Amino acid sequence: MRSTALGERGTSSLGPWRAAWTALPYQGQAPGGDRFLLARSPTGDLCFVLADAAGHGTLGNALWLRHEATFLAAWRAFVAGCSLADFVDPLDASLCAGEALDSVCLTVGRWQPSGALELSTCGYGTHALVRTAQGPWWAEPEALFGLKLGWFGPERRRELPRGLVQTRLSEVERIVLVSDGVLEDDHRNPEATLASLERANHRCAPLPFAEVLETVLELAPAPAEDDLTVVALELEARSFRG
Repeated sequence: MRSTALGERGTSSLGPWRAAWTALPYQGQAPGGDRFLLARSPTGDLCFVLADAAGHGTLGNALWLRHEATFLAAWRAFVAGCSLADFVDPLDASLCAGEALDSVCLTVGRWQPSGALELSTCGYGTHALVRTAQGPWWAEPEALFGLKLGWFGPERRRELPRGLVQTRLSEVERIVLVSDGVLEDDHRNPEATLASLERANHRCAPLPFAEVLETVLELAPAPAEDDLTVVALELEARSFRG
């Protein structure tokens, strides 16, 4: 499990995928409140999640100390093959049973070597910049974002519009996961967040993989106002083009 350790950068190869990431905690308060995980499933898919806890720096990390065991157990079940809903529900229940302000935004997905992707984003605090073989993918907010975890609990959330928004795409070439420390503050101005997200997606789409991280980091406010994490993932084109 990765957290926002100070100045951490890394790269990895996971079968036909390559990954690069950078993680910066708020004001150097490592490990911070962002978490991300990458793993190959037994069937060869790439599973990923980027999660952003309420609170910055040490406050965000304190939330994970209360809920990380549940998060990791749900993650192991997801890698083993459980659904997106079965992944988010245990964490949602744990957060609702925790302290009053405990909540988490996250983006989680399962990506097949064929390029097929199933993706879900809960809350506005994490984002996925997706490039398919046809170009940058974008949809209206109702088709992008579900509800933040920790607000309603699984049973009530399932009854609400956008309780869990799930997206399925094909021929996905690249995904860039970002926490909201990279873009505009979604609490102050959600419209600006969405505009920044769309601009970032179009700006990054034509770039070589090696340039993506630095380009996204250039979009971040200075000085940083939150923990900041960027995870770039790319699938070899020949995996689904033959």
